[in-house]
Order: sequence, then C-alpha cells, then structure tokens
Amino acid sequence: MMDKSHQVAIIFLSMENQPLTLQQIPVGSHLCQIFDTQQDCLALAESIIRHGIERGDQILYLIGEEAVEGVIFHLLGKDLKAERYLASGQLHLQPAHSLRDPPTEKGDPENLLSFFISCAKRALEEGFSGLRVVDNSGWVLLKLFAESSIEFKARLTETLREYRVTAISQHFLPSLEPAALMEIVTCYPLVVIGQELFQNFYYVPPEALIRCRPIEAQFTQWVSNLLNFKRTVEQLYFTRFWVESASDCIYWIAPGGNLEYVNRAACELLEYSFDQLTAMKVADIDSSVSTESWCEKWALLKKNGSLIFESHHRTSSGRLIPVEIKANYLRYAGKEYVCAIARDISERKNTEMALQQSEEKYKLVADFTYDWEYWVAPSGKYMYISPSCERITGYSADEFIKNPRLLQKITLPADREKVKRHEAQNQRKARHVCQMDFRIRTKDGDERWISHHCQPIYNKAGEWLGQRGSNRDITDRKRAEEALRKSEEQFRLLIEGVKDYAIYNLDPDGRVTSWNAGVERLSGFKAEDVLGKDIDMFYLPGDIARKKPQYELIMAMKKGCFENEGWRLHKDGSRLWVHSVTTALRDENGKLTGYVRIIRDITDRKMEQDKQTTFKPSALSDY
Repeated sequence: MMDKSHQVAIIFLSMENQPLTLQQIPVGSHLCQIFDTQQDCLALAESIIRHGIERGDQILYLIGEEAVEGVIFHLLGKDLKAERYLASGQLHLQPAHSLRDPPTEKGDPENLLSFFISCAKRALEEGFSGLRVVDNSGWVLLKLFAESSIEFKARLTETLREYRVTAISQHFLPSLEPAALMEIVTCYPLVVIGQELFQNFYYVPPEALIRCRPIEAQFTQWVSNLLNFKRTVEQLYFTRFWVESASDCIYWIAPGGNLEYVNRAACELLEYSFDQLTAMKVADIDSSVSTESWCEKWALLKKNGSLIFESHHRTSSGRLIPVEIKANYLRYAGKEYVCAIARDISERKNTEMALQQSEEKYKLVADFTYDWEYWVAPSGKYMYISPSCERITGYSADEFIKNPRLLQKITLPADREKVKRHEAQNQRKARHVCQMDFRIRTKDGDERWISHHCQPIYNKAGEWLGQRGSNRDITDRKRAEEALRKSEEQFRLLIEGVKDYAIYNLDPDGRVTSWNAGVERLSGFKAEDVLGKDIDMFYLPGDIARKKPQYELIMAMKKGCFENEGWRLHKDGSRLWVHSVTTALRDENGKLTGYVRIIRDITDRKMEQDKQTTFKPSALSDY
C-alpha cells in the first residue's frame, strides 16, 4: 500500500499535466464506464447530463427499454429540472432497441455511424455546442452489431471527434466476456471504473488500429506506454526528491485548513514529524490564523489565485519563527488545494531590525540638527529634509517635498538666478563641494540670509546619488557684519577727516597694520612704505639702541595707555618732535590684539620752549 506522503507527492508532480475530470472531458471524446452497481451507473449518467446541459450540449440518452422509467424517475428526483430540458428538446431519452433494423434483426454498423452523424448535425443546426451521448443499454455495438470489429470501433471514435459528439458507454461488469473487455480496454482512451475517471494505459489510437494489424498495434502501443510510464515514474521520484530537498517549507492544504502534505524542511523547522504535522491544521502552526480567519484567507486565495504575505509559524516548543509565505490556489482532479511555500526570514528580520534601528538613530540625529539639512536626488527630487527648515523659512519639510521649486520661489529676485543655476548644475552632474550665500523671504515675510554648503554623495558602488546640502541661517551674522562695516566706514571717515593728528594701528609685535592720511602728512611715509613694517623705522638711532620703541609698547600694555614726547624721523631724513599716546587693545577675554597710536606734531612748540631755555643744538649730540 502506498503511504500518504507518496500519494501527495504524485499529486504535486502531476500539476503540469493533470488527469482530466468529468467536467474537463474534451468535446469529441469517446469513453466508457465499467460498473457493477446501478447506483454508479445512474450517478455517472446524471453527472454527464448535468455537465452537458451546463456546456450547452444536446443530450442523447440511449437506455435499455426496461430501464426507461427508472432513469426518468431518477432524473426527476434531482434538482436538475430534467422535465424542462425534456420539453425543450435539449435532453432526449431514446430506447436503444429503436436502432435495430427490424427486417434483419441485426444492425448495420454504417447505419449507427449515420445515426450519430445526423444527430450531431441536427444538434449543431439547432444552436447547441455539441452532442453528448450516454449509452445506458450496455455497449450498443456489442448488443446490436455482434459482427463489429476493432477497426470499426476505431472508426467510430474518429467519427465522434469529427462531429463534436462526446459519448460514454456504460457496461455492467458481470455481463462482459473477456474478449469484449479486451476490446473495451483497447478502444477507449478514458475509462470510468465505478465513478473514478482513469487514463487508459492500454488504449490504442484509431489510426494505429485502422492501418495495421490490431495485435501488433496493441503491442506497439503497450511498449510505448510502458516507456512513457517509466519516464513519468522517474519524473515523479525526481520531483519528490526535489520537494523533499527544498530548503523552504512546502505545504499542501485542503479547504478546511488540514495539512495534507508537508516536506522535510517543514518538519525540521517546526520540530514535528510528518505524521504529526499532517494531523494538524493551519491554525495549529500559524499564530495569525484562526478557524474563522482561515475561511476568509481561503476565499481570498480562491478569488485572487495567489497571495504573498508574512506571518509567524509556531514550533513544537512554542517558539515563533517569522516566515514569508507564497500561497497559490489550485484545482486538481476536481479537488481544491492551496500550495504554500514558507521561507524562514529570521535572519532577514534581524537585519531589517538592525537597519531600522540604525536608520532611526541617524534620522534622529538628522531631524534634530539646528541647521536645515537635506538630500536631493539627481532628478531634483528631495529624498530627505530636516524639520529645521520650518524654523528657518516658515515652510514645512512636506511643503518643500511637494514643491521642489519652493526654494527658488522664496529666494529674493536679486539672488534667484544664482540659485537656479546652482540647482540646474546639481541635476546635470556630481559637483565638488560648493558654497554660496543668498537671501530668502520667509513665510512671515521676513528677509533672511542663508549660507549654503553642498557636496556630492555616493553609495558603496561609487554611484552618484545626488547632493547633500546644508543651509544655515546667518542673518544675525550678516547684520552684525553690515553694522561693523558701517561702523568701520564711519570710523575710517572720521580718522581720515582728522588733519592735525596721525593715527595708526600696530599688531601685538609692533608692526604697522593701518595708516591714515594724517600720518602720511605728518611723516611723509605712504601706507605702502610702512604697512607690515616695524615701528623702529620712525625712531632715531639712539632711541632704537635704548629700546625705546619696545619700552613704550610694554608700558602701554601694562598701564593700558602710555603718553610721552620725543623725536621721530621724517621720510626726508628731517626730525620732528611729537606728542604720542599709545593705547593697548584687548578682546573680550582680555587678550592683547594690538595697539593704536595717536601722534601730534609739536615741533614748533618744542623749538619755542628750547629758545626760552637757551637750548643749543650741541645738546642733541647723542642723536
């Protein structure tokens, strides 16, 4: 006896070439039923008639005279509404003896062929899709035409196919002689035993029986079928080997949710034996399925044909395993199934969770940046915008994503062309790091300065993914710079407007960093002569030797301000007596940043004082 696993494996193998069901019998088929109970005979006849009516065939039911009343009574007792089809002419009940030729007491086989052809033509003329003949009398050829040959029966099969006649002959097994049984086995491609339909292994095609000796044809066909059967068995075992060797779990499921078959991978994953699993239902292993939800799932599968979804399967120890399921609704030999392939996606889920956590971490960092960060694809579409854009512009990230040209729109007209060119260049090719400043008008109408930096981004394969940009609100800095610029401009104008004083700046090492027009008038030196030079160049040699320039800066650094008088050199080599005030400059942290010196020429006053004190030039011999 074949065990359950072998049976299901055969079903799986046959999906590409399924055996026919009674509903799928092709038009023009010639088949027979071998029965030993009247119940099987009537049940098959009823089924054939019902399928024929549904197809739109005309039905000719040949009945033994003694069985006419029983058949009519049986058909009327069903929900077939046979009386309606009898009245319309779609169903004909005809006693088989009416085909007999009364004068000879024997029928002519050619008359039988003519009879079937005329019935078929009449059915087609009346608008039916074909003729369906049910012979309930025991094979007409055996009963009425004893001299018929196998060759004639082959011709009959061809005639039925040509004229779209689907015929089934019903034979009572106890009444069949061995010779008649052998002819039946030879001549019919499809045989019904009881109510089960089978492909006839011993069937010989009509052309083989007509063109050569029957015995040789039978033997040749038997050898051919034997070879085909061997290949089928090999395919069966290969398929079963493949199914059992598959790394994914394979389940065959009946409409009620019963597991009809499972492969080895399913047993290993769920930690059950084959017998244990095939005694279970889907709800026993799938945490998301109940009896009610399975009915809904089955209906959806039947409607769509297939589904792909994720679920969790429960092992014998209660551990839940995430799985991806690909399920297909199938019909096989008149029965319904779902073939489900489940893949363990634990590793993928762990990877996805790690990736999700990583993405959440980086998104959290990006979302809470103070600057306005974004990623724009080569197409110009925003892939990400940080929420801080709303703090800076008044517009949300969604508004920028829905309108990729919003940035251009809110840029002030004076800067808009610059921004357009920059965005167009970013869409054409990957660029190097770029920086620019521009102004925007916020949603509230405020004008703001934006400092923009961007650079190209690439994946691990080196593919360009667009630009990563950063926009910073530098409005306060720009306003401070503008205020400082104005202040410096005003200070410069003030300094340059002073005629009697020379003002210049020094760095912490005593080198000249600024030089106004007053200094040039006083000393004769131009700015290009002195900028970056040491202040020693203005002092007399004796003062330089005594480190007087350094002394004055040290005193200014200590006291904050140092005031004195002394001789200085003019560019032409002459000397002048000046009053000097040196002030140390410090930043907000107290660090020395340089000095500012204000000088006034008081040579005339000095000469006048020297005259009054009888000052003589010889007294300046040190210089």
